[in-house]
Amino acid sequence: MPLFPNTMISAFLPLFQNGTPASADAAKRMATAYTAYCQTAVFGGTLPIFTGLEEQLLETTLLVALTAPIGLPGLFSNAWQIGIKAFWLTPPILTASLAASGQVGAMPGADSVAGQLTALFANPLNTAELAATELALTLDSATRTLTAVVTPPGGTPVPVS
Repeated sequence: MPLFPNTMISAFLPLFQNGTPASADAAKRMATAYTAYCQTAVFGGTLPIFTGLEEQLLETTLLVALTAPIGLPGLFSNAWQIGIKAFWLTPPILTASLAASGQVGAMPGADSVAGQLTALFANPLNTAELAATELALTLDSATRTLTAVVTPPGGTPVPVS
C-alpha cells in the first residue's frame, strides 16, 4: 500500500498543541485525517471503495472517548483500536479495479493499537509533536497489516496486503 503517515501527522499536530483533544470537532478532524490517509491504499491492483459510513463509525467511536467526563488515556486508545477495526471491517470495505474486485478481510495489527497508544498518552510530558507522530505511526503500522481477498475474473481468490 502506498500509504503516507505524514498526512496524519500534519492533521493531528494542531489538535495536540493545546493538550489532549476533547471535542466533537477533534473527533471529526481525526476521523477525516485517517480517511484521507486511507484513500491512498491499494490492495494488489484494486482500490478501496469508501462510502462515508467508515469515517462516521470512526468519528462516533472517537467522539465517545473524547467527550467522556473523565478523559483517560486507555479510553482514547481503545477508541482508536475499535474505531479503525470498525472503519475497515464493519461492513468490510470492498475493493475494485477494472479487472478485479475484493473485500477487506483482516486487520491483525489493530489488536496492539490500544496498548501502544495507552503508554503514549499516559505520559503527560510527551510533546504535541511526539503525540501526533506516534499516533500516526501506530495507526500506519496497524493499517499496513490489512489484507483483502481479491478475485481476478476467472481466477482464484488470493489474499493481498
